[in-house]
Amino acid sequence: MDSFYLKYRPQRVADLDLDSVREFFERVLKSGRPAHAYLFTGPRGTGKTSAARILAKIVNCEKNSKRSKSFKEPCNRCRACKSITNGSMADLIEIDAASNRGIDDIRSLREKIRLAPVSAARKVYIIDEVHMLTTEAFNALLKTLEEPPAHALFVLATTEAHRVPETIKSRCMQLIFAKATPVEVVRSLKKVVKGEKLAVEKGGLEMIAEEVDGSFREGMKIMEQLSLSRGKITLKRIAAELGKTKGLGAGAFLQKLAARDLPGAVKELDRLNAMGVDWKVFLVGALEILRVQVLRQLGVETESDLADGELGQLTKEELLELIDLFQKAGRELRLSVIEQLPFEIVAIEWCSLDAGKSVSSQQPAVSGQIKAGDDRGGKIDETKVARRKQRKTNRGEGKGVVTLKEIGQRWDEVLKAVRPDNHSVEGLLRSTKPTAVKGDRVKVEVFYQFHLDQLKQERFLQIVEAAIERLFATGLRVEYYLGKRPEPRPGPKATEIENIRAVGPPDEDVVKVAEEIFGGE
Repeated sequence: MDSFYLKYRPQRVADLDLDSVREFFERVLKSGRPAHAYLFTGPRGTGKTSAARILAKIVNCEKNSKRSKSFKEPCNRCRACKSITNGSMADLIEIDAASNRGIDDIRSLREKIRLAPVSAARKVYIIDEVHMLTTEAFNALLKTLEEPPAHALFVLATTEAHRVPETIKSRCMQLIFAKATPVEVVRSLKKVVKGEKLAVEKGGLEMIAEEVDGSFREGMKIMEQLSLSRGKITLKRIAAELGKTKGLGAGAFLQKLAARDLPGAVKELDRLNAMGVDWKVFLVGALEILRVQVLRQLGVETESDLADGELGQLTKEELLELIDLFQKAGRELRLSVIEQLPFEIVAIEWCSLDAGKSVSSQQPAVSGQIKAGDDRGGKIDETKVARRKQRKTNRGEGKGVVTLKEIGQRWDEVLKAVRPDNHSVEGLLRSTKPTAVKGDRVKVEVFYQFHLDQLKQERFLQIVEAAIERLFATGLRVEYYLGKRPEPRPGPKATEIENIRAVGPPDEDVVKVAEEIFGGE
């Protein structure tokens, strides 16, 4: 039994669900002159392959065999149309470029293309995911597109048009398959409702259409899952199904942030993690929603995954602050051992801010420890957070309490204190020296540019400053600067080879840190 997406696949031009694509094919019918090569671009599930098969029917339908001034709709009754519908036509060749991407595959195609069609008027080659071809394969395909035999027609389909060389694009007539609008998705789903004699509560199809991100295939898949249960498909059932299949977006998390509901935000991250969310996709989704919300506040209309007003309580400035926090989380995501941790830090920092004040105008909350209650509610130790915030507020009031001498004498303790958080930072700090304490700042001399670049990263700064705060019970900001590397002490006379060795022992810390950061030897 075919899935709904295959069972209700469009078979004629009039069946095409995307209005822009249907209008394009109608012009092809009127002209009676199809191009020798087409490039179909657009996201998955928008009907590129279905449209390519309809094009194969148009040029091979027996009604159009006499090559009149215009084409007619495929009849779906002649031998050619039926064989294309059931996938048995020898002259319709579908190639998956993801698994047939090499130059040998394209050379084989070039050798076979010269042969006349077996039974149809035209040989049609559909190359799906064409962007996966190698450079050499693209060059070989270019030769074929430049000098195609009269009986051949190519349809190249891709979800990533930017990866197709311009030389290939210039030889093709390009057709863009945009994401379907909710109206177009509903029209597609109505075919299933009618064909399967399903009973759907009013507003149900619209609910599905809003959640499938313009994908006909995704909508069909959800309808097929809903049809497995007997009885009327209610809004409640649809919402439950969407919760299982589409509940991995960032919308709910952003709403918790907008309400500054820290426990709720952490619970939502736990739920997403348990459902196996792809955190990179989650990040992109969150940034897209925030971007759209900012544009709306600037009067630029666009589509969004969230309904109007769901983040309306946030100002443009607050939305931009959230974008900055998520951008920072994105940079940390690659290095984080616990993938959801960067987003938990986003929640902690955001919910710890006073409403209406920016991150830059307040010290970010220390990442802290998220205490796990019985239900991992995400509660934090408010006393510790308040104490840390107070210390940061009071920076500079303890002038003279911590001296350079004390910092210097206990610098080894600072190194040991950062070790549990990040042993790479400890290695970097071994080649440094505190040189001055002025107010709430301690100046630290660094002798290697590589060390300086690493230590000035925000995440490393926070680790060192937190260690100093724990040791000296006061908050100090660390300022690094590049100093002159100490000259090696002159040694006894040696041979030329020994002199090379006498320049100084290898800096083991540099080597170790480089290995840890770059993963090399």
